[in-house]
Amino acid sequence: MADQQAYKQLLLYYNGDLFRLCCSLVKDAERAKEIVADVLNSVWFMGERLVTIRQLDRYLIKSVKHAAIKALRKRKKGEPLSDWEDRLPSSDISAEDQMIAKECLRGIQDAVGRLPSRSRKVFVLVKQEAMSHREVQQIMNVSANTIKTHMRLSLRRIRKDLGVDEMKESQANNRKS
Repeated sequence: MADQQAYKQLLLYYNGDLFRLCCSLVKDAERAKEIVADVLNSVWFMGERLVTIRQLDRYLIKSVKHAAIKALRKRKKGEPLSDWEDRLPSSDISAEDQMIAKECLRGIQDAVGRLPSRSRKVFVLVKQEAMSHREVQQIMNVSANTIKTHMRLSLRRIRKDLGVDEMKESQANNRKS
């Protein structure tokens, strides 16, 4: 009985925030509910190993992010990022969060559009069409190193366009002070 009560408290305390985080990543309310439930269940079944986790909230956030990324990698091939906007669950995410998500999506799409044509093609095939590096290599008839280089440079350029590196530096500086 005490175990059930503790599990309910775990659900009540973390479920909402984890769901919103996961939903913002996978853009599918049902899939987000499944992912969060799976993560919370796996944590619960850790048993005595659970006490070795020093910061449970950080552990749960990281676990949900990893599970969401894994789910995104398994998504159907050929589903472009622009289709994700249509799947934003309006009832589960605030209007402000939806606006932010749409702005982020537009920013990413704009940054991808500004890439050099070959880099853009590699990026789209790998990230939006979910093709492996080997498949892209065969389609474009280039070496594996060329694919890796295009991806590295594309991601660097997109991060720069979105100001991600500056945000990380700012956050690191804030932590130091």
